[in-house]
Amino acid sequence: MIKFSAFIFALFTTNLLVAQSEITTKPELKAIEIQVNAVNSPYYYPELLKRLAAYDSTLTNVDYQNIYYGSAYQKVVPYQSKKIDTKQLAKVYAGDFNKKNLEQPILKLNQAFLDDPLDLRARNFLAYLYHVNGDVEKAKNESQAFHGLVGAILSSGDGLSCESGIHVLEVAHEYVLLNLFKMNSESQAYNGSCDVFTLEKGKFKTDALYFKINNQFESLFKN
Repeated sequence: MIKFSAFIFALFTTNLLVAQSEITTKPELKAIEIQVNAVNSPYYYPELLKRLAAYDSTLTNVDYQNIYYGSAYQKVVPYQSKKIDTKQLAKVYAGDFNKKNLEQPILKLNQAFLDDPLDLRARNFLAYLYHVNGDVEKAKNESQAFHGLVGAILSSGDGLSCESGIHVLEVAHEYVLLNLFKMNSESQAYNGSCDVFTLEKGKFKTDALYFKINNQFESLFKN
């Protein structure tokens, strides 16, 4: 089995709070809702997805914010319409494939993007497989897309309280972030407003990390 936790490129540190300080532009969801659905907008959603698929290196943090949060305002929400065989993907993540031929697992991960271009776990793992396979440019492209989406998420809050919780579109993305920054939680609970992950005391600059999901849109960004 290929050993894999989270494939971390030099762009990020293992401390969430350090990475958080590098993000300065907070997403405005009201504006995002309007602009991703306006045909003449530079943030028109179908065009942004084309740029994401083309690994456009000129995509900014604001572009990635519109890509990530703008998906919630589409008629077909990518992360809610997955058709790919999740059992096959699970085998890929478990390392259940021929290590001498990475063509099939790479194909499976690319197919995941047809259902959900925001599949963070697939993008992170695909960057890793490209790296192992010696495809430097493809690994760089996937890393760029992955970190662009993660940066957009981190710009939504610092995660130090429920009020400033990090907003994610699905629970799976919470675990991608925890794994990325090597934060092992001791417990997890939903307090009615946020998902709260209790962290090992003294290991990080905070003893808990807070996430907000979907229906907290308005309360998260009204200030």
